[in-house]
Amino acid sequence: EVIDSLKMKVPELFGLKKRYYSFQRDEWNFIFLDGNDLSLTAFPKNSEEYQISEKYFESFSLKSEWWNGGIGNKQMSWLKRQLSKSQNNQIKVMIFCHFPVINNPKRKT
Repeated sequence: EVIDSLKMKVPELFGLKKRYYSFQRDEWNFIFLDGNDLSLTAFPKNSEEYQISEKYFESFSLKSEWWNGGIGNKQMSWLKRQLSKSQNNQIKVMIFCHFPVINNPKRKT
């Protein structure tokens, strides 16, 4: 688990310039999504990103696990543009996204 004061630095520590991105190689467009774009674990509790995530989960009365994530509107619009561009150029697409496989049932938000 990452403490709040370090959460915003995680992508940088992994060498990521952006939280989601794509690149093309030959006839393939490789798309990497940020599954924690909407997250109660990826951002400090006092951050704007946390507040947006909290409102999103509350507005839909989502009864999901505390560790779940989601893709926000900005990233979803970007993904749709990526897919449309790939389709128009007849480029194959592979999408990657990460979510936790095992949760810690003792952890509460």
